[in-house]
Amino acid sequence: MRSNPNAFRLQTEEALRRATDTSIIKVTRGRSHNCFAATVYRGSAYGVPERGAENTKQVFSILAQLVALSVTPGTLPVTSDVRLIQ
Repeated sequence: MRSNPNAFRLQTEEALRRATDTSIIKVTRGRSHNCFAATVYRGSAYGVPERGAENTKQVFSILAQLVALSVTPGTLPVTSDVRLIQ
């Protein structure tokens, strides 16, 4: 396989050799108390393990940042005025 001169690596070869989490997204089926994130979909429980899913946590963080970037002032709910009477 030829290397692409325009390609770049997100990790070094050494980091890839040492990596314990080689999947981009890791989701397990079933209930667990040691989940970073969990949900129930169509009656089945799914979770992201607290340990061993570092890449998944980074993907969630990037997605949250992208969603935050797409929020404009017009899409935020309007807050009503509150008066305090003393």
